[in-house]
Amino acid sequence: MAMCTQCGLRKAAVTSGFCSECVSEMATRGTRTGQQAVSALLTEGSATGMLGTVLISLSIVSTCVCVMLFGRIQIPDDIYGTQTAWSSTLVMAYVAAGLNGVLLGFLLQKVGSILRHLEALRRAQ
Repeated sequence: MAMCTQCGLRKAAVTSGFCSECVSEMATRGTRTGQQAVSALLTEGSATGMLGTVLISLSIVSTCVCVMLFGRIQIPDDIYGTQTAWSSTLVMAYVAAGLNGVLLGFLLQKVGSILRHLEALRRAQ
């Protein structure tokens, strides 16, 4: 957490530099700094990067859950008995799907990084 650039006392978001109370005050006043604060909170680059991070996290968690819940199968052991074993096909399919989500999330993070760079160049001009 950083100090708010508007009031200097409250804790601010790292991406915008404004605290939530100053953002809401500036947005209700309709000043130019209020519009800048709201746009700084909702940039395309930060949203795309956050989406990539969420996608990576969900891919890892869902892969672990699917492997633990559905990765084991029952095999006939005796006439009336069954034995539980890991299915390598199912485990590899879940891991491949998880890696697909991780790679897509990584790609979204890189696109977000490029968008943030372009936004910084646009602000510098």
